[in-house]
Amino acid sequence: MSAMAMNYGVDPETGKVELLEDLPEGTKSIWDTVEFEENPNYKVAGALDRYNTKVPGVENLENDNNNWVSFQQKVHRVGSKVKGAVPKHDSFNSQTKLINRLFIHYRSWLPGLAFERFGNLRYDYVMENFDQGTWKSFWGNIGPDKAFNDFGQVVDAELSMHEYTKAALMDVATIAVDIATFGYGPRYKLKEGKARLEFEKFLKNQQDNPEFQFKTKAEKDRAFNKFVKMKQGNIRAHMTELRAVLGMIALMMVLGGDWDDDGKKDLHQHWAGRRLAGIVNRIYRETAVFADPREMTGPRASGIPLLSLAQNGVKWVDNSIDELGDAFFGEDSVRDRTPVGYYTWKFVPGLHGLVQIAEIYPQDKIVK
Repeated sequence: MSAMAMNYGVDPETGKVELLEDLPEGTKSIWDTVEFEENPNYKVAGALDRYNTKVPGVENLENDNNNWVSFQQKVHRVGSKVKGAVPKHDSFNSQTKLINRLFIHYRSWLPGLAFERFGNLRYDYVMENFDQGTWKSFWGNIGPDKAFNDFGQVVDAELSMHEYTKAALMDVATIAVDIATFGYGPRYKLKEGKARLEFEKFLKNQQDNPEFQFKTKAEKDRAFNKFVKMKQGNIRAHMTELRAVLGMIALMMVLGGDWDDDGKKDLHQHWAGRRLAGIVNRIYRETAVFADPREMTGPRASGIPLLSLAQNGVKWVDNSIDELGDAFFGEDSVRDRTPVGYYTWKFVPGLHGLVQIAEIYPQDKIVK
């Protein structure tokens, strides 16, 4: 919320909450207009806040002022993009059916983050701006730019596969350098010709929407500028995600290296090294959940609670039968090498994690 307050202000002419960069120069942000007042009832050991705050022009609900509600909605919307936590009043279709809720319960943040990456182009009436998935903006920008003269002319134009392949490979090379140099080398930039074409296609599909019936060229240009800023921001966001995923892969390769050629991973031979590698692996699983599909469906992916409970129950029964056979008949089944009680801890929330950290069983020394 603090970051949002620093980037939004109140339009001195309309009185509406708008992005600070779209307001006249010199307009203060919401953060800068907050007024603090000492709370006379404040006590060091009490439950009351030390200061009472007031935000002029935002918290005032008189004269149909909707700024505070509008600002709260914007904060919730951005929150769903950053951490995927979707408020109850802004749920996705996937959260309305019982079977879908069962399968996404263990990752309730998934719909919000998936939409942030793969969502189609639309106009977000909460943010009062254009919105599109970051991956769609990024990969849709690859290929030759298109000179925009006439909408019909561009739609009918065809590019040869050779030209497209050449431009795409040049883009991939630029992306690689941009990622490796953190933007200090040649930067991967938005192609405004392709953006203009996409913008015009969007307007063509909104012919019956009075929101996009621009009266002047200046109004249309302002809307296009907002569209371009959205696309540029999405490209930067996806570049940052790619840097994080590739950086984590490189780090995991270093942590899992065998630098003395003894056939064993050096870092995994010590408790601290195994814990560090496990933490890095966990961070990678959360970061690369879309970039690496194996982290969604593979053996390292977190299981659905009910299914995991059933699976652990079956394994616990098999282990118990195997251990009883070992005790009475001296057999040692090759199907189950886990010791007594290995699966019991998994039925106690949080305790299994502590057991793994303590490495009570040999299986816990395997970095997952």
